[in-house]
Amino acid sequence: MLNLILVAFLAICAAFIGPALDESQDQADALQQAQLDARHAERFDTAARAVCGGPESSYIQLEKGVIQCVTKRGHKTLKAHL
Repeated sequence: MLNLILVAFLAICAAFIGPALDESQDQADALQQAQLDARHAERFDTAARAVCGGPESSYIQLEKGVIQCVTKRGHKTLKAHL
């Protein structure tokens, strides 16, 4: 009798805990993707600044992978594909 009650209790607990674990996995996947996107954006920014002349250089992203370097006064200089 005690075994039956214990098995029923575990089944009920699993029914409530299972979906909660799936949600936390979805949140973990979303967080991991956000961190990956941030790393890619940082690498792109570093590469774009290097192409434009150094760590203090400015650029405008025209489209995916294409940048336009600008001077500190906003004059456009060169276009580059990254």
